[in-house]
Amino acid sequence: MSNYWYLASRLLNPKFRKDLVTPTTVPGSRPSWFALPLTYHGDRGKLVAHLEKNGIETRSMFAGRIDLHPAYANIKYRKAKDLSGANYILEHSFWIGVHPRMTQEDREYVVKVFDNFFNAVPHKPTPNPSNDEFYQIYKGLADD
Repeated sequence: MSNYWYLASRLLNPKFRKDLVTPTTVPGSRPSWFALPLTYHGDRGKLVAHLEKNGIETRSMFAGRIDLHPAYANIKYRKAKDLSGANYILEHSFWIGVHPRMTQEDREYVVKVFDNFFNAVPHKPTPNPSNDEFYQIYKGLADD
């Protein structure tokens, strides 16, 4: 089992599932994942800080909002439609690595760190779309 699929399947645990979204794939596709994209419906900053404090590197997800990058400050552009879905991903989504040299011990450690975070305090997720609605938002962004 690849590192990606191991982590994604463990993070689908019902304990995490209401607050954490893992990606779905198009039937018949076989993506080659370089990282595991996650969306946390709570305070992403707290989760990311916990992961980083425990040696698990993360990267923010830019999610199509190139207009927010400082390099585009003086460039004219137009927005085709509402970008609330892209904004949500920008504010709540991030990546964790799935390097091919991760060992079983590494993978179990990553899951344990997530488990420790979700067990530490009761989490009150921010108001959010359901996972099905989120998927539709994400799918809509991909279809544009």
